[in-house]
Amino acid sequence: DGFLVAPLRMVGRHVAARSAYGGVRQAFAQVDSGMPLEGAVAAANLEGVVASVNQGKILPSKNDLKMDLLRKCAVCDRGYGATTGERTNILSLVNQLAEQSPTMTPAAGIEGSNPIALRGAWRLVYTSAIDVLSLAANPVSSIGGVYQNILEDGIITNIIDVLNPRALSILPPSLNLDSTLRLKVQTRARQQGPARVGLVFEQITVSPQKFLGNDVSFLPSPTIDLPAFNSAASAESPAYFDIEYLDEDLLVIQQNTGGGVDGGIFIQVRVDPSREPV
Repeated sequence: DGFLVAPLRMVGRHVAARSAYGGVRQAFAQVDSGMPLEGAVAAANLEGVVASVNQGKILPSKNDLKMDLLRKCAVCDRGYGATTGERTNILSLVNQLAEQSPTMTPAAGIEGSNPIALRGAWRLVYTSAIDVLSLAANPVSSIGGVYQNILEDGIITNIIDVLNPRALSILPPSLNLDSTLRLKVQTRARQQGPARVGLVFEQITVSPQKFLGNDVSFLPSPTIDLPAFNSAASAESPAYFDIEYLDEDLLVIQQNTGGGVDGGIFIQVRVDPSREPV
């Protein structure tokens, strides 16, 4: 037993054990309740940590991985300018972080009104989703903030701000010729599993915000209702996302757009709605 217990007791000295602290506590609780130690280690998914510590390996901590991930996201313009190598590195960091996610059932309660870790406003810092990346290929306009607002009662609003004609971006800011068109896609979300959220797209709203520096938010915002083919709670829901990682300020999801098509990953940071235009 010392072969297994000793590495787990080294929580304070090994980064690998610190990053798996929740699993360590779970393992010892199960041992205290009578489960064999080997079984408790397996149940808490700590075999890799035990092996790494016994071999003298120091694994990166969760905070180190997060900082590295956010740095890499920052240099590739939210994925719009990412090279193949940068995408590979970011995906590797996401996979490592996913193993250390502190939220065990992140999708639970999404259709309710009680506070949950997932609920709130999130700003995109990286994506590999083709439907979002293709927006930057537009030769006329550029992309501003991209947000996901997870509200009560299973309502999720995806927000994309389309900015100035590109030709105006070279003009001095003092001219104040900003133009912004906001696209809002509302979806209905339901829990499909511990970390899976089913989606049904309900409507799209186009909202003028600014035109050549003038506030035009008073103009009509046309809304298009989308046909619903399945309920979000159904296993046949055409779209869903899996929550790969969730803590108090970072959300990573893997999107599936239906038909088994990989919709790409989305890395988002929590924002204060009172300070950002969500």
